Amino acid sequence: ATGVVVPHSGPKSKIVFSQVVRNQGCTVECKLPLCMMRFDYELSAEGEATRALHRVTFEGLLSPLFGRLIGGSMKKTLPQALAGLKAHAERSAPDAKR
Repeated sequence: ATGVVVPHSGPKSKIVFSQVVRNQGCTVECKLPLCMMRFDYELSAEGEATRALHRVTFEGLLSPLFGRLIGGSMKKTLPQALAGLKAHAERSAPDAKR
């Protein structure tokens, strides 16, 4: 699947969901100039709750530059993004009460 991400600052970018495993996670890739940015999301059950893990990887010639330019702002917004992912996973769980 493909889509578009619109960051708070910066231009919109095309994204590709390169791997999706229902109720377990996904990998999303975004091409940057001379760099690939990859987001890995992993979900796992911990009792009645869901644990959400997020990893960002930059690959390519300009990966050090983009890591410094983008990394700091990602760290600021990451807790809110993971909280949303966790909440969605818990609402969508097969045995979730609706």
